[in-house]
Amino acid sequence: MRSGVRAALRRGLCPAALALTLAAGGALAQETLEVRLQAPDELRPLLERHVRLLRQEALALPEEPADRSAMTRRARREVAGLLATEGYFSPRVRFDRSDARDWLLEVEPGPRTEIAQVELQFVGEIATSGPGGSAYLDLLRAGWSLPVGAPFSQGGWDGAKQALLDAVAARRYAAARIVDSRAEIDPESARATLRVRIDSGPTFYLGELDVEGLEHLPADLVERYSQLEPGSPYDREALLAFQTELQNTPHFGSVIVDIERDPALSAAVPVRVRVTEALPRYAGAGAGYSTNTGARVELSYRDSNLRKRGWEFSSGLRIEERRQALFADVFLPPRGRDRDSFGALYEASDLEGLKIDSQALGAARTTLRGDIETQLALRLQHENIEPAGAPSRSTNTLSANWTWKKRAVDN
Repeated sequence: MRSGVRAALRRGLCPAALALTLAAGGALAQETLEVRLQAPDELRPLLERHVRLLRQEALALPEEPADRSAMTRRARREVAGLLATEGYFSPRVRFDRSDARDWLLEVEPGPRTEIAQVELQFVGEIATSGPGGSAYLDLLRAGWSLPVGAPFSQGGWDGAKQALLDAVAARRYAAARIVDSRAEIDPESARATLRVRIDSGPTFYLGELDVEGLEHLPADLVERYSQLEPGSPYDREALLAFQTELQNTPHFGSVIVDIERDPALSAAVPVRVRVTEALPRYAGAGAGYSTNTGARVELSYRDSNLRKRGWEFSSGLRIEERRQALFADVFLPPRGRDRDSFGALYEASDLEGLKIDSQALGAARTTLRGDIETQLALRLQHENIEPAGAPSRSTNTLSANWTWKKRAVDN
């Protein structure tokens, strides 16, 4: 009898003990850890953004001491690596774990490494026969963004190298490359020696245009917008200006202008132009009201490929109760630096007892040289004026107009 009772008790106690054990384990698993940071203010954002222990709001406290030690070692490595990117190569990083659930991460970055020496070397055509000679190389060195005395950082080091390479490759030397770069750090003295060697490669000369993407527009349209001359040295800004010029026309939805940076093609590298044609036609309508001229209706129509020649056609009709206007303009693709346009205009109004009918024809040539734009325009106009209660009179005029503009655009 007693053995049966004991067996029954054992059968009843075991599930209860198991439940208590699981509950205790769940409580331990839910214990959280808070990690606070003690570091200079200028470094706190960097550490709080990238150290995993500081990023996590709800951090589980490891049960095993070995796991806790591994957690702190990993955090110290992360802190040391982050500080090194900002030029701190001898930091002191420690954890205060006197409170099991509230750790303090103490960071003393130590001295920040400064640039002690910079060696910039140039090889290739830029060092032997490049225009400007040593004066141009001195100018490149003067533009180096990490001079002696500046604090070292990985971002600054990478940016300085890229800026120098971009400066060399911007003109003539499209295939320039960095063949060697070293940042020699002495943690004890907190000094850095920077060495960069750039091979300019050969001078690139522009060849013919290689155009892809034209379907409905005339084959020579892109060439008519180009100011690039075959045989001229490569200039990245000139290619970007050509790309922008094409992009600003109504003909194209997207434009990419570039070259292949293969030294074997440097004698006459093709200029690759990749375009996507835009929809050529657009029609619009509108309505409104004015106290001077009454209700109005407006219609407009544009075609950027008139007669499949790449001509830009723009027209509009405006009908008001006391004034009407109709116009049509045609802009031809440029030829060299010149661009021609012509148009017609009709206007009629009846305002305050004065009727005016006017017809005009006009033509203009616009010339662009650098940032200077000039235009010569001719206008032939016939006008009939009829005052209320007075005889009408007609006039015919031929006028010429010349304008000069200097374009100052901040890109």
